[in-house]
Amino acid sequence: MDYSVEKAIDNLIHNTMWLMESRGLSKKEMAKMMGISISSLSKIEKGEFPMRLGSRILCKMHESFSVTSDELMCRRF
Repeated sequence: MDYSVEKAIDNLIHNTMWLMESRGLSKKEMAKMMGISISSLSKIEKGEFPMRLGSRILCKMHESFSVTSDELMCRRF
């Protein structure tokens, strides 16, 4: 199946917020787990994905939640 970059980013944003909410994590806890600032997490929540943090975010989410980048970007939880 062919996914556009926009769709992958949209899925990543959705799944990031879903993981935070489903685990009952605060923004501060989630940002710490992802290795980013709270302001960066707030931007993600608003749909503004910081591309410069992309690989770091994917690595940290894989470590913290045992999910692959394909799972994060190619489908919605």
